[in-house]
Amino acid sequence: MKLLGVLTGLVMATALSACVALGGGNRAVSPSPTVSSQTASGPRTPAPLLGSAGTFHIRDSNGYTFDLIYSYAPARIKSRPLVMANSHMAEVQIEAQYSLQIINTTQDHALSFKPSSIWEATFGLYAFWESPNLICDGILGPGRAGDWCAVKLAHFHIDQEVPPGGSVQLTAHPGFSDSYPVDAGTVAVNPSDALDIRDALARPDDYGMDYHGSDGGRFIDSCPLQGREGFYAPEDSTRVIDWPLQIAARGGTCRAFMEQSIFPTNAKYVNPNDEYTYLD
Repeated sequence: MKLLGVLTGLVMATALSACVALGGGNRAVSPSPTVSSQTASGPRTPAPLLGSAGTFHIRDSNGYTFDLIYSYAPARIKSRPLVMANSHMAEVQIEAQYSLQIINTTQDHALSFKPSSIWEATFGLYAFWESPNLICDGILGPGRAGDWCAVKLAHFHIDQEVPPGGSVQLTAHPGFSDSYPVDAGTVAVNPSDALDIRDALARPDDYGMDYHGSDGGRFIDSCPLQGREGFYAPEDSTRVIDWPLQIAARGGTCRAFMEQSIFPTNAKYVNPNDEYTYLD
């Protein structure tokens, strides 16, 4: 049975840890035999990389409002091998540029954000795909039709107040965690799928933003959640919710999803001396 998390960005890291891996290194070589750029009819043409930019309008349970202006500009997609329990897989990462600006649109009230138990209050930019899609497939099997999966592209910490009408440009940290600062990506359980996963990564179906802070309850009603019933009650907006909570989606609807990001706990499955292969 697949593990499905509410689209709060709540990471099912324990159950999915076998699917993902991290590591360092920034070198690139020509495609290896395990990731072929050839098709039966000749050289394969990679799908164009699609970026995204826009503004999320956020309102919390106190009626305070702010805008999050984001941009995502992918440049290249790369791959390198990982070995887990004698199984050969491949991680697929996106090299990209990110930006996030927060603008306080609340009159006469400064915005502040409370740190989580892990780090500073943090916004996370996600890309989403609807199954069937190879990104939604993992070591636990293929994704079910209609399910959604996601990869955290970048995260942005905020540890300062934003005055009324003021703005702050936040620093981008690619990927899922500060612990292992590698590029965002996912894992190909079968290395022969790396090129197809590369093309899927090039074309997300949706984008969204989550928030992780000990004051996350204020955002429970910020984004309509498909299938919200049974997850949250109105009184939850006053609770301390110290886990990632989705607060916006470009398509307007937040959904349950399967986390397919590369997790830092799996660094042990990657040889840091292995070289990257660019898939473009």
